[in-house]
Amino acid sequence: MLGQLRDIVAEVNNLLQKVNSYEDKITGTVDNYIDKIRSYIDKINSKGVALINSLNSRFQPFMVVSTPKGLKRLSGSKNYPTVLSGDIYLHPVSQTMELFVPFARKHVAVTNVFKGEASAQGGDSDCKAKLQAVNEKGNFNKVLDGTVRQVRMSGLEKGYVYEVAYSALDFEGKMATRKYYITIAQ
Repeated sequence: MLGQLRDIVAEVNNLLQKVNSYEDKITGTVDNYIDKIRSYIDKINSKGVALINSLNSRFQPFMVVSTPKGLKRLSGSKNYPTVLSGDIYLHPVSQTMELFVPFARKHVAVTNVFKGEASAQGGDSDCKAKLQAVNEKGNFNKVLDGTVRQVRMSGLEKGYVYEVAYSALDFEGKMATRKYYITIAQ
C-alpha cells in the first residue's frame, strides 16, 4: 500500500511539473503580448499628446507677408530679419487662418527700429523718427477689428531693421503678442 501511495505521489508530482512548465510558457507568452500592447498604447499616447500640445500653437497669432511668389513667413530673429522689397502687405492671422478660432481685436505696430547698435527704444532720434513714420500710416498702431486680414506697411527705408509686434485678443479676453523683424533689400 505504501508503494502504491509513492507511485501516486510521483505521478502527481509529474503532473504538477508538466502544469508548471505549461504555466511558464503561457505566462511568458502572455507577458510578451502585454508588453507589445503597452508599447502600442505608449506610441498612440505620445502621438496624441503631441497633437494636442501642438494645437495651441496653431491658434496663436501668426503673421505672414505677401510677396510676388506667394506668402512668406516672417522672421522672429532681429539678427536674421526677413528681407523684403516693394509694397508690403502683412497678414495678421493664426496658422489656421482663423477658421477655427477667430480673434476679436488685432493690433499691428512697429515697436522698435534698429540701425546697427542704435535703436528707437535706446533713444536714437533717427530710429525713433522711422518708427513714428511707419506707425502714422494706414492701419498701423491702431486697434483693428478681428476680421481684418491684411495690413499695408509703407514708409520703410533701407538699412534699418523694423520690429513689428502683432497682438491679438480673443473673445474670452486673452491676449497674445508675437514680434517679427523686417528689413528692406539694399
